[in-house]
Amino acid sequence: MSLNRRQVLAGAGLALTSGLVRTSPASAAPIGEFDVVVVGSGAAGMTAALTAAKRGLSCVVLEKAPTYGGSAARSGAGIWIPNNEVILAAGVPDTPEKARQYLAAVVGDIPVVRQQAYLTFGPQMISFVMRNSPLRFRHMDGYSDYYPEFPGGIAKGRSIEPDMLDGNILGAELAHLNAPYLATPPGMVIFGADYKWLALALVNAKG
Repeated sequence: MSLNRRQVLAGAGLALTSGLVRTSPASAAPIGEFDVVVVGSGAAGMTAALTAAKRGLSCVVLEKAPTYGGSAARSGAGIWIPNNEVILAAGVPDTPEKARQYLAAVVGDIPVVRQQAYLTFGPQMISFVMRNSPLRFRHMDGYSDYYPEFPGGIAKGRSIEPDMLDGNILGAELAHLNAPYLATPPGMVIFGADYKWLALALVNAKG
């Protein structure tokens, strides 16, 4: 497998510099030594790299695609993390006990220790990203939990999504971001709540 591109996280983990690597692993020139090597530049990989960089570790992100962002750059971007500070500030009536009941009802036989780790560290992760990057999130109001009738389910929904972010903060790297499946006009942002109206556009004036 050849590496076509690498992204190097520098400084505080917010600045990106990039280079092209178009050689096979057998003949690739060394790129140095790092405390942490992250393979893949999607949301999980970039969050891991940000965490490492903020802890003072040297870090490199390797990406085999000619673009970065992975499937996260093309997705609807909804994130389901109970009891995070964004939904609590928006008035979502969540509690640790409600979240525990709901997750247990949905995932079934997943070990309890893993469920608890998700419930404990998920909200901390959201807060960490907001404290250490320009990214902000907003509550997807009305995007219900998938099973609101289950114990601990919330019809108002626990999902969040990224808020508007000026892509120019990425500088020249913006051109290398994985493109969406359906592009929107420049400067237009479509949030989760807008999809309903887009789907009704041919039969509803508001859409």
